[in-house]
Amino acid sequence: MESLWISNPAKGSKHSPGPLRSGQKGAHRMNEIVYRTITLELETRGKDSVTATLSTETPVERPYLDGYEVLSHKAGAVNLTRARQGLPLLWSHDPQQIVGRVENIRVEGSKLKGELRAGNSQKAKEIWADVNTGIIKDVSIGYSLDGKPRRDGNNFIYDKWTVFETSLVSIGADTLAGVGR
Repeated sequence: MESLWISNPAKGSKHSPGPLRSGQKGAHRMNEIVYRTITLELETRGKDSVTATLSTETPVERPYLDGYEVLSHKAGAVNLTRARQGLPLLWSHDPQQIVGRVENIRVEGSKLKGELRAGNSQKAKEIWADVNTGIIKDVSIGYSLDGKPRRDGNNFIYDKWTVFETSLVSIGADTLAGVGR
């Protein structure tokens, strides 16, 4: 089961975790931050920085859509304005637990890629040790959907979206992305 997290930064609300079950309707609204996760595949261990695929065009089931959400990675689809100076690398979408930085964020083909760099805090060192040993493999992005989707069968394709943060997490959803791919 996939967890859906929604936040409304305009109203200053905090993240609202809640697993949605099949058929349950969500309260998604445009410009809210939502999250999707991927599994990391480390080519090398013991580094303080690794290249990761942050997102792909893999369809992710979203009960509030009665179908699958697809984030387009075509030219101009991903708003990288916030990402130009890098984004925080968080632990489990908690803005109080910064464990590093994501830099050199770019679209390559149909993937959003970036360099994950470890932080120096004790929590960051603990998390990064688990990344290097393969215990933590999943990454999730926080993003807003900036326009209405176009429908293709059961897929709802978003041609405008903005990435806000990347998190190392315990459970992932986008299985076609990872470090070294």
